[in-house]
Amino acid sequence: MHDELTLNSQGTILLLFLGALGLLIIAVVNITNLFLARAVAQQRSLAIHAFLGATKQQLRVNIFIEIILLMFLAMFVALLVAQLGFNIVHYYFVDNLPRINELELGAFTLAAALLISIFLAYIFAILSAHAIGDKGLNSLLQQSGKGSTAQVSKRSQRWLISSQVTIAMILIFANALLLNDSLKQLKRERGFNPEQLLRVEFSIATLDLLGWNTYAPKAKLLAQKLIELPQINEVSFARTPLDDRLKYPVIDVNTQQKYYSLFRNVDHHYFNVMQQRILQGDGLTKSDIDEQTPVLLINQSFADLLGVDGEGIIGRKLLFGSQQSTIIGVVDNLVLPNYRETPPRVYISNFGTATFLLVKLEENQQLTREELINVLSKTDSQFVLSQFETIADSIKSAVFGYTLTMNITLLLALLTLFIAGVGLYGILSYSTQMRRFEIGTHLAIGAKRRDIVKLIIKDNISAILIGVFSSIMILLTLSLFFSEQLNNYVNWQLLPLFLLTLSLISSISFAACYLPLRQYINKPAVFSLRGGE
Repeated sequence: MHDELTLNSQGTILLLFLGALGLLIIAVVNITNLFLARAVAQQRSLAIHAFLGATKQQLRVNIFIEIILLMFLAMFVALLVAQLGFNIVHYYFVDNLPRINELELGAFTLAAALLISIFLAYIFAILSAHAIGDKGLNSLLQQSGKGSTAQVSKRSQRWLISSQVTIAMILIFANALLLNDSLKQLKRERGFNPEQLLRVEFSIATLDLLGWNTYAPKAKLLAQKLIELPQINEVSFARTPLDDRLKYPVIDVNTQQKYYSLFRNVDHHYFNVMQQRILQGDGLTKSDIDEQTPVLLINQSFADLLGVDGEGIIGRKLLFGSQQSTIIGVVDNLVLPNYRETPPRVYISNFGTATFLLVKLEENQQLTREELINVLSKTDSQFVLSQFETIADSIKSAVFGYTLTMNITLLLALLTLFIAGVGLYGILSYSTQMRRFEIGTHLAIGAKRRDIVKLIIKDNISAILIGVFSSIMILLTLSLFFSEQLNNYVNWQLLPLFLLTLSLISSISFAACYLPLRQYINKPAVFSLRGGE
């Protein structure tokens, strides 16, 4: 039951959760870089406080208080944005996403946001205090300040670059997996033309229901009246195949093997209406419906499950419920939106009438709701329309999850690219700014622009490669430990997708190395040596 209700969505949920967690981590890495740079910039101010009598503990408490105030402000803004997002989702997607109205900011959410804010503030405070260090404060107190520039250590910068690249690679590749899978599911051939098919259901508006035998002849008359309309090609008394969820036990009489199959009660018009090819044997006839002949058809997936070829399938006996029926035909598979692989299906005869119909339209024709209501009322004043939609609209509703996943993953991928680009640029811009005198010296002794670019890339390439290697190891580990959940997404055909991800990260890394250099390599060397115009 759990598998049927979740429809194998664990893999999607896992990847979306990893995407959200990765965005949090990459944001933390970026903010860490900002706090480290800010701590270094405050080093002299903190040294003066220490000189005036502030203890180490007091300095750390002051840093923590500043950071926690910023975190609480950020948490307040984040919760407002989240609530706004919830309101938008409630308004637009209440009919498409089950239980979406339960999404809200509750006590657990507020408590989690508060704990995460305090925890991150503590981490940022510890890192800031570590970046300054007691020795750094003592050395600043002993210096005049001229010619000395405090910096974030190269080791910290390399760690920030590597972690940034690692997380960005994982996030972009995971989002690319989901995006690729969603596009593949949305573009699948259904095996029929949904634009030509209508789903129609009517009910009998009376408090004195006389039994279906009284209304069955009028239902047949309704079908005749509909076929007389010029825009209608054919009508079948059957439900839409998109409604199938429940499976029914079917027993092979020869082997006593039990199979669990979807089933559909159909009439002799069904396969023509659904444009479903009969691959072997025959379809149902009018006499099969009228006489309730114990015959049935199966789809190709069920035939593959039975494991027999050609004529061995036709004439085989299956026990469906308490009735033993003979297989008279095998039909082509229909691709259903909620199934990655076409499930086995049995088609049995109905009684030739029902309160639900499938209507096949002529090419480029339409049937309006008003026209259908008019036909119903003329057939019987008690017939009222209860369902009316195209199968194409039904499919859109059924694949809404894939559409939503595609849009979310595209947004997450773009957001990841942006945040990673900004983060790498911030780290390398700070590093380049600290090395402007070195850059000016190289330019002054004759170095070319490309030589400076190569120098910066060479100094940072090892950190970038460490990030790429780490991301590959993490992705391989995840694919091994969560192979069952990720089975639908991960295969060797994704190598081009990984190479695309690698090229994107490489481009961002190169841009982050090059762009901060432009202000120095495009001006005379004296600008870098003096530190200004």
